[in-house]
Amino acid sequence: MANQYTAPDLEDFAYDFSRAEVNLQRKIYTSFSNISHNQPLEEGVIRGTKAHVLKRTRGAVGIGQGNLEFSDFEEAVHFIEDLGDGWAEVIFPALIIYTAKKKPPIKYELISCRLLDHEIDHSEGPDGLMASLPFSFMRRKINGKEMLLEK
Repeated sequence: MANQYTAPDLEDFAYDFSRAEVNLQRKIYTSFSNISHNQPLEEGVIRGTKAHVLKRTRGAVGIGQGNLEFSDFEEAVHFIEDLGDGWAEVIFPALIIYTAKKKPPIKYELISCRLLDHEIDHSEGPDGLMASLPFSFMRRKINGKEMLLEK
């Protein structure tokens, strides 16, 4: 049975980005200013002579896209170094974990990831250098749950 939603406890803490981490091959990276990923379900439809859709298809999941934006340029370079030579050909899993005080962790498992680029956009100023690593992935689990069931 699904978990029932309960009203928020005003004495609890919410999940926030300050406690996000990426676990890559048992090494933990934390210097992110942004982590994004999506993997939409593309539906098909059955139409007839009516103005509205008659049926929908189960749909298909395409390859997922994401971006790891490092607020620490050095850590982004270490991430690539840890993948090794031919880093854009290395397939790796990534586990993104969000935590909050007195709450269970929320885990996003990204399966079969691959870096697509190492984007650099540096300019003069007092802030540290940043780097952005766009990536693709094959599947995503949210707290162990699959988007679609296997047939």
